[in-house]
Amino acid sequence: MPRVHSWSRNMQAWPQGGGGPIPPIPATLKRVALGRGVGHLPEVSDISMVFFSSGRCNLQAAHSALARTLRVSHTGVNELMLTALDTPGPTLRVCLSHGPNIRAEAAKIAAGTPHVAAMAACDARFEIVIDDLAAALDEMNTLMEAQLTLQDLTAGLLFNTWTGKLSAQA
Repeated sequence: MPRVHSWSRNMQAWPQGGGGPIPPIPATLKRVALGRGVGHLPEVSDISMVFFSSGRCNLQAAHSALARTLRVSHTGVNELMLTALDTPGPTLRVCLSHGPNIRAEAAKIAAGTPHVAAMAACDARFEIVIDDLAAALDEMNTLMEAQLTLQDLTAGLLFNTWTGKLSAQA
């Protein structure tokens, strides 16, 4: 069953067809329900997304790659929990989503950027769910390690909801 995102409903208000910068992230993006129906999870502050083609990676491959540098555990069928190996820090959740709704969201995020063609091939994404952005940015090693590992693994594009910026691998 596809994941339910408040983002999907709000993306309809974004400009169609490009021709301008990515608009500000809607305030309602702050509320996301990940695969369990709206309201199941507590309100989520921010999400970092790595978009990619679904044939490139699965959750098990992500688990193996992330476990090289982070503490990783399965918390659901399509969800992992991440923490730093040796220091206290934030807990991050990684969810895998795929399907036509992801491709549509990827196209809307990429509109007006140099990444339109690359994002057109993306029908999957890893969502790094951050409940406390200030804590995650204060101890940014865990977040950066998760982002870079998933981006390297998938050759994907990274989008952070708190900045509204889309970037390819360096």
